[in-house]
Amino acid sequence: MCQTAGIDVRISDVSAAIQEVMESYEVEIRGKTYRVKPVRNLSGHNIKQYHIHGGKSIPFVKTRDQTKMEEGEVFAIETFGSTGRGYTVDDVSTPGLVSRTLLTVP
Repeated sequence: MCQTAGIDVRISDVSAAIQEVMESYEVEIRGKTYRVKPVRNLSGHNIKQYHIHGGKSIPFVKTRDQTKMEEGEVFAIETFGSTGRGYTVDDVSTPGLVSRTLLTVP
C-alpha cells in the first residue's frame, strides 16, 4: 500500500489500494472461512501540528475523491476490517482487525 502513497497521489487511489489489499484476505473463525471487508464508515486521516485529525480523510474503500497528498503531510492509516457488513454502529462494540501505519509523504 505504501507504494501507492506519495506527493500528488490522489486519495481515491490510496483508498482503492487499501480496499484491494483488505479484500484479498480471509480469516477462519470456528472452522468457517470469512472474507475480510474494509469498514466503510471509518477512515485514516492526516495529522497536523496540534491537530490529530488534520482535515483530510483516507477512506478504506474506493471513492471519487480527487484530493491529492501534498509534500510534508503525515497520515495515520489504521485500517479496520470486518467479517460482517463492513459498517460500524456507535452503540455496538464489534471486534475487528486493526493494522496501524504512520505514513509520511516525502
